[in-house]
Amino acid sequence: SMTGGGYDTSSGRLASTEEYNGSAVTAGGNLGTARSAPSGTGTLTAGLVHGGLTSSGEVRTSEEYDGSSWSNGGTANATGGEHSGMCGSQTDAVSAAGYTGSYETMIEDYNGTAWSDTGADLPVGKAYIGAAGTSNDCIFFGGDQSGDVTQSFNGSALTNEASMSTSRNVFQSAGVKDDVIMTGGNRYTSNNSEYWNGSSWASGPANSEALGQRYSTSDNVDCSGTSASVFF
Repeated sequence: SMTGGGYDTSSGRLASTEEYNGSAVTAGGNLGTARSAPSGTGTLTAGLVHGGLTSSGEVRTSEEYDGSSWSNGGTANATGGEHSGMCGSQTDAVSAAGYTGSYETMIEDYNGTAWSDTGADLPVGKAYIGAAGTSNDCIFFGGDQSGDVTQSFNGSALTNEASMSTSRNVFQSAGVKDDVIMTGGNRYTSNNSEYWNGSSWASGPANSEALGQRYSTSDNVDCSGTSASVFF
């Protein structure tokens, strides 16, 4: 697992990243551009970061990680900025929405080189949205507009699924399409959690961490499912 970007305690944007091997956290390679609120997906040796807020404003650029260093990726047409919902791999990813000065609705695919419009749009623009799955078999959930909505995506069209129990944004989540855990929300005011089993949401345990510890740099992290996750 890894985390990158965000703010330091002086509200300066970070380019640094950190890697976790199950027992210890070590420094990773620095992003080419310091950014807060980006989206990320992929693996530790083939990662992808997209969007975020830089010193010059919201961006739609992406960077790719090879396990030690970052290189420039493609620039999206609309998605990105402050936390789009993204999942998939470094060479086959999907990104939905984000805040780029306005709330976006477009869903875009990434092939490892370039971003392209899938032709599908979310019904409302939103940011700080969760995502889990692959580029053509995933779910999008939550966000700061219509924050209890869950929709599945098959690569070309959206389908409405069961709503979350609580409307929320800026939460932490991890999993695969049919097995997701999410906790927190509304930046850090919520401490409860929910499980998604592929058809419905159910209440999970409370998060006992202090308020500041529930404010995450990243809403969504891919893992192998079974609700075993690492949140930074």
